[in-house]
Amino acid sequence: MKSKKSSSSTSNLPTPRKGHFALYTQDGRRFVVPIAYLKSSILMKLLRMSEEEFGPPVGDRPIVLPCDAAFMEHVVASLRDAGIGPKS
Repeated sequence: MKSKKSSSSTSNLPTPRKGHFALYTQDGRRFVVPIAYLKSSILMKLLRMSEEEFGPPVGDRPIVLPCDAAFMEHVVASLRDAGIGPKS
């Protein structure tokens, strides 16, 4: 099922800080993650799956991952625990 999220719903949100980018889960939750997470195979797999399911990001259309927020929270925690990304 393709997301019908409009760009107007995301245009009011702040731009991610330098070195970060925004992703959305299928249930609409926004995650702002470090660009360094692109080094991880799990995030790259999710991005490839997203492109297959929703098409490439175009214009203001957000990147929507084919997972829910609970799964993405697990991915982010695992990447943080593995030391990927900026140090807090």
